[in-house]
Amino acid sequence: MEKILKILKSEYQLDDVQTRLLQLNCDIIKRLGFERILEKIEKDQRNRRDYMTELNLVGQLYRELGDSVAEFEMVYEEPNRMGAPDLKIIVDGVQYWIQIKHLNEMNMEQINRRIISEIHEVLALVPIGLNYDLHHSAYLDFEDVASIDEVFSRIVEITEGQTIRVDLPTNRHMTFVFYKTDQEILKHLTPVYTMGGVRMTSDERREQLTNSAYTAIRSINWRADEENVNLIAVEANHDVDPIDIGNVFYGDEDNSRAIGMEREIVRETNGLMDEEEFQAKLSGYILLKNIRNEAITEYKKYLFLAKGKQLKQLCKAFSFDKVYNDRSWIE
Repeated sequence: MEKILKILKSEYQLDDVQTRLLQLNCDIIKRLGFERILEKIEKDQRNRRDYMTELNLVGQLYRELGDSVAEFEMVYEEPNRMGAPDLKIIVDGVQYWIQIKHLNEMNMEQINRRIISEIHEVLALVPIGLNYDLHHSAYLDFEDVASIDEVFSRIVEITEGQTIRVDLPTNRHMTFVFYKTDQEILKHLTPVYTMGGVRMTSDERREQLTNSAYTAIRSINWRADEENVNLIAVEANHDVDPIDIGNVFYGDEDNSRAIGMEREIVRETNGLMDEEEFQAKLSGYILLKNIRNEAITEYKKYLFLAKGKQLKQLCKAFSFDKVYNDRSWIE
């Protein structure tokens, strides 16, 4: 274990708090007989971050389950079922199968968000009281900000329902859809995310989440039922928004409406949860939110329930910081 501590402290500049948590997790791993995780971390540098997600999650779930249930069993890489998910946890006769993934940080996604933020600032200078949705190509460039500024600096009037498409070099593009809401009187062009309207997911983020989900679901070779709860748990840093998960799994937001004091979402039918394989196999998707983007950490756990699945069964074993379903307003 000393070798693991030395490798990770050097590679990730762990502070004292992270080092103590790493030691605690390693002790749990050895107690469970899951030394295979430590071997992978030591020897597989290319995929080391993936196995550290397994280390973090196993340690965290072991501590949480120890505090909340009388008896449980954990199995890593189930030897009796070919192609089984990474982790099996048995509580009260129910088998919880968890496929664990780590989403790599996306430099292009970060660049896109900065560019879009600058474009919002440019459009906020246009004194027309409308909201807008922004749809864009997977890749953007900082020079696009000046192009958008030039286009909108010449516009003196925009009507409700109007669409403006701006074609940019190397097949990049942006499309703006303008409309009014009844929520407040606007003094300038305002992006809809500040108004609680439709929130969009970029093509690049959608592709990453979709590919990761397909890889994970294919590790599960049986239907979800009362005795087999199938879960995908994915670590992501602060750049991954729960809204993105909702759009990819439940379908893109089409509209929102108030139901009494609550807000309910109307979605398109283009989510992974609408596909037969996910309907049959998946009980829920857990976003492991790594708030500080630290290599050794404890996660915030956001559960996205599969359509038609019940929360009661999952609550017997796990605690969650937030729980969503396909009708939820996702913050």
